[in-house]
Amino acid sequence: MRTVKVLAAGALVALALAACSSGKGGGAASGNGSDAAANSAELRIQLDKQLGEHAILGVTLLQDMINRQPAAAPEAALLIGKNTDELGASVAAAYGAKAGDQFKQLWKNQVGILVRYTVARGAGDQAGAAKAKQDLTAYQSQFATFMAGVAPKLPKQVVASDAKQRLAGMVAAIDATATHSQQQAANQFAAVYEHMFSSGATLAAATGAAPAASASKANDLRSTIDMQLGEQAALTTLVLDKAVTGAPDAKAYGAVLGKNTQALTQSIGSVYGRPAGSKFKSLWNAHLSALLNYTAGKASHNQAKVQAAQQELKGFSDNLAGFFAGANPNLSKSELAGLLTTQVNQVVGAVDASLAKNPIVATNSLTGAYEQSFAIGDKLADGIAKQFPDKFAPAN
Repeated sequence: MRTVKVLAAGALVALALAACSSGKGGGAASGNGSDAAANSAELRIQLDKQLGEHAILGVTLLQDMINRQPAAAPEAALLIGKNTDELGASVAAAYGAKAGDQFKQLWKNQVGILVRYTVARGAGDQAGAAKAKQDLTAYQSQFATFMAGVAPKLPKQVVASDAKQRLAGMVAAIDATATHSQQQAANQFAAVYEHMFSSGATLAAATGAAPAASASKANDLRSTIDMQLGEQAALTTLVLDKAVTGAPDAKAYGAVLGKNTQALTQSIGSVYGRPAGSKFKSLWNAHLSALLNYTAGKASHNQAKVQAAQQELKGFSDNLAGFFAGANPNLSKSELAGLLTTQVNQVVGAVDASLAKNPIVATNSLTGAYEQSFAIGDKLADGIAKQFPDKFAPAN
């Protein structure tokens, strides 16, 4: 039965992917000197977000194809197709429309090979899995040759190494899921996601002049905060969904969520000191507890518990916004509270959709919460860079 489900999921994904990525790329970006550096910085953040989203959608889809009947597989594949279009548009803006279209086709081929590998692993087809891995190796060379051709500043060996690490992580995530190594599979989800931000920096750096050292630090700060907040949003939503559906890897993903919370705490502490980091962690963990209570309350039809959790979540947005605004005069409490409230509502919407057995809405809510992290992260990073001009400079 499990083999039939994996094969059926693979067929649905293939059909959904075939309907995607038909759009054309945009025009080429222009500029030099400081303008090129600014364009490179913005492209980096855009690629960070898009590549990170690809990791979230891709690894989740491939793991779900093995773990359970993936009712959201076609929708997830469509979202991956949309994400591929967005990546292609970003490449087109940097390297030209033709390059954007070529990138999209190559990226779509990569997804197709990974789906074939997953189907083969789930069905116990060793020959099929071996053939898919051979195709991935060939793809790495094709992708590196393509990128080196459109971006002469980008050494082919650098792209090849990056692609090899990215795809090895995806394969490891699939293998760990197929062997029921739940913690390893969850760890690989995080590893693939985090690696995408290195990929974004590599691809963006080839588009223009290198920014000043201080601006590079500001860009690194922005990328790090975005990465950590985006991972937090994705993991939180996934953990709550797994709690609702009774997925066996819920605990494993919860452990990875805890590591991410600690990484966020360390980032805040590195700027404002250890006591501030501890305060942030307390506020953040309280919000995670409230989300768990909301999920449990909804699942058990305990309206009092739901309402109490909703009040705690409202207080979280105000309290965390107040914490940051109190530490940094460049940050607006009301603006941050609004951004945080929007994200909390998206995560809550994902919980509601999971309980209503509507994985399509749940998946859309997950991506919404993830993308909102970048609005929050960019705001925080900009405020921190302005607050500490000796250490950071605006990314322009």
